[in-house]
Amino acid sequence: MDNFIEWTNYKGIFNQEWKLHIAYWNEENKMCFVNSSDKSSSSKIAELLFEDSRIFNGERVFRCLYGINRLMLGTVGLKTNMNSIIRYKMFAGMDVGEGISESIKEDSTKSNLFGIGYNGNGKISIGCSYKGRIWSRWVESIDFWKKWCDDIASKLSDSTIDTSEILKGALIPKEIFERPKCIPYSIEWPLELDYDMINKIEVIYNRKHYQLDDVNLNIINASENGPLVFEISNDEFAVEFEFKISNNGFSICKESFNDMSIIIGRKEYEIVEYFNSHSPIIKFTNSSSLEGNWLVESNINISLFNKDNLFAFDWTDVDIQRESQGDDKDVSSIQFSVIQKLKEEQFSIVFNDDNAGEIADIICIDDSDDSELIFKLYHCKYSHSPTPGCRINDLYEVCGQAEKSVRWIANKASIIPHMKNREIRKNEKGISRFELGSLEKLDEINNKMKFFKSRFEIYIVQPGVSIQKITPEMQRLFGCTEAYLKDTYGIPLKVICSC
Repeated sequence: MDNFIEWTNYKGIFNQEWKLHIAYWNEENKMCFVNSSDKSSSSKIAELLFEDSRIFNGERVFRCLYGINRLMLGTVGLKTNMNSIIRYKMFAGMDVGEGISESIKEDSTKSNLFGIGYNGNGKISIGCSYKGRIWSRWVESIDFWKKWCDDIASKLSDSTIDTSEILKGALIPKEIFERPKCIPYSIEWPLELDYDMINKIEVIYNRKHYQLDDVNLNIINASENGPLVFEISNDEFAVEFEFKISNNGFSICKESFNDMSIIIGRKEYEIVEYFNSHSPIIKFTNSSSLEGNWLVESNINISLFNKDNLFAFDWTDVDIQRESQGDDKDVSSIQFSVIQKLKEEQFSIVFNDDNAGEIADIICIDDSDDSELIFKLYHCKYSHSPTPGCRINDLYEVCGQAEKSVRWIANKASIIPHMKNREIRKNEKGISRFELGSLEKLDEINNKMKFFKSRFEIYIVQPGVSIQKITPEMQRLFGCTEAYLKDTYGIPLKVICSC
């Protein structure tokens, strides 16, 4: 359509605009959804389509936030009562917590909200306004949008949803100036490091280049009051860092004077400089997490891990203090024993991904179903004692590894390329990572992933845990990991231990 330019009355100047309008009728809930590149046209389109139409608005619009796990709000807009001098307030960033608190008061009404959370199938964004506008940030097909509309319609129609309770469960970052008094068990790379470009990220140590999936990032000392120390390491080096919090904020310093930097794309950053601009994320056993000096305390009620999901293996002739089978395939190792059992099951791929940067110690893929691919990720950890017992220290690192693997599931298209890359590099030493399967089979599965659904299961393997002696504290830690896996991507957790 041709429009004349608003800033002149000369009719010889005009521009051409194209506007896209999509309308979708949800028959079950008698709702029409309109998606338009011209926000002001939605009501007009509905009026043209229906003799009688009313905008779904007011407090009930905020029902669309129901069922979003670990919701982190980025903006909160509030309308205040008629007697207030200030009629509208917008809270963002560090002020969001105050906005959530005010939204619960009787003299405030929610105007608009936007946040990010998880729906059990991955990360989602959601925004809504009391005027009846609901939106999400994604680029997808019309079929995807229709399914999204159906989900929203079912929530909006549910009068049992109490919108006053929804924001009480939102996660609120809190600025802190001293180390949290809780036990760290996991640390993750900054969110800015997208796993879609993992092959373009390198760590340089003493002038030697390593791909990001060739190094580990781990917490060193899991204590309640000690310094927050972590390391970047692999089989060739280990560099320690300390994460400090003070009245001046946070800082990360290197414990040695070795050169280390990180290359992202075409840019190189000194590693400490990068970490102080893009903080790693530390997780604690009370379900809180720390990014920089912003602490997010979980308000989720963590249940004890269901013992029905604990399974005891026979570890006869296995040294439970020896984790990896290595290139020589140590028959006394935990990993070798587990692989032998898995090779007896119906898997097309049994892949040894052990070493720094792994997705899991063992990756198994079953493609026997005509519509679904099943991925099982096994995280193995050695025991700190030659006999099984109830040592929670045996669990911190392996629970952290189980949670870290979710980032691969979030970018599942990168899983097969990662496996192929690891196999090709191992082949240069005359060794294969395949226990079952081949590169050709991986290519076949990679093609199937474009059309088939992918289902994931995560297993923790710790023979140092006795199923008979497991404590409530250990069950809570497993429960914390299980809650994270289910809330984010709906992944079940199972634990393999000793009798």
